[in-house]
Amino acid sequence: MQKEFPTLDQLAEFFGECPSDLIPDEGLSVYRVAAASVGLTVSVGEVGRSFQTNLYVSDVLVSSVVFEGLEELLLLGDKTGSFLRATFSVGNAEIKCVVRVRPDIRIEWSGISS
Repeated sequence: MQKEFPTLDQLAEFFGECPSDLIPDEGLSVYRVAAASVGLTVSVGEVGRSFQTNLYVSDVLVSSVVFEGLEELLLLGDKTGSFLRATFSVGNAEIKCVVRVRPDIRIEWSGISS
């Protein structure tokens, strides 16, 4: 069963700006944020159920990760602030990505076999 994604307005509020790129026919939205010398691009594709993060330091790409088969995309919060969590199921593994943009830009990808 496919779960709903946050709306474009909810994602824009989380990232602090509207999508820098938007392709409605493909359900693709791209968000770009920057703080100090760190930049982050997050792409969400609803049709292909894809999620991609690109992390830049001083405008140099240092990490790029993309997964398809996005099962859940949630906006959540805890004592450290709000975050976006993407969850995937690949074979017998569960893959998660947690994105924070305030007060610092942080990305945490993790995977665990079941």
